[in-house]
Amino acid sequence: MSVENAWKEKELHGRYHNILNNDENIDKTATLSWLTRGGIFPETEGFLCAIQDQIIPTRSYLKYIVKDGNIKTTKCRMCNKGHENVEHLISSCEVLAPREYTNRHNNVAKILHIEICYKLKVIDCKTPYYKYNPKNVAENNNFMVYWDREIQTDREVIHNRPDILIFDKQTKEITIIDISVPAPANIHKKEKEKIDKYLLLSEDMKETWQATCVRVIPIVIGATGEITKNLKRYLQVLDQPFGIHTELQKAAILGTCNVVRKVLNKPAKEQEK
Repeated sequence: MSVENAWKEKELHGRYHNILNNDENIDKTATLSWLTRGGIFPETEGFLCAIQDQIIPTRSYLKYIVKDGNIKTTKCRMCNKGHENVEHLISSCEVLAPREYTNRHNNVAKILHIEICYKLKVIDCKTPYYKYNPKNVAENNNFMVYWDREIQTDREVIHNRPDILIFDKQTKEITIIDISVPAPANIHKKEKEKIDKYLLLSEDMKETWQATCVRVIPIVIGATGEITKNLKRYLQVLDQPFGIHTELQKAAILGTCNVVRKVLNKPAKEQEK
């Protein structure tokens, strides 16, 4: 039996192989590009591969795979609610969501914001995303770019604060961009959710801003670096080269590794609440 066949037949470790090879929405080549183009330290590469293969010492892994008798519960050591497995830690823990997930999301969004503003000549130079503080409104004579800004509407619109919004002052075109870094199995679902989420805002802005068109662009990068086949098309709409997906991917990956490291720094065997 080949190494790959042995890998994919593993009930737990083979899940990522199945996502890569059986999910028709994933661009496998782009998804794996971080291994050759990401510029990630070897230790971090190995750590991410362990996360993808779900061999991280979560409470679930220790209890059911390692058979550690000291682990009495599989409840998350952070929120004490969810089942502590890899998917929960990288995308579903309510304690990690306000800060760790938000920082990861914002770092991906900052990279895209920098590239867009530079392309539109709203900014003169590119700043590393980890030093970058986006303005809520950046503009020149031709374009206005919003960052995480609430949009005033004529009617009640719940989802009125997209991550990035571009207004072309000449053509009156509006582009709404929203970013997500979900669990690998949810990336295609998230793309559709983002589009549906801003339908009402799109309709309202077309009227109130007298826009010629309003488009919604979802930018979704899996928490462990997964790239959808739609991403290339969405980046083309934004007049961005597909090659920037590696930088977006790297930011997502580093964020996920930081999240998991933080959790693992808290003992799995501490007394449960």
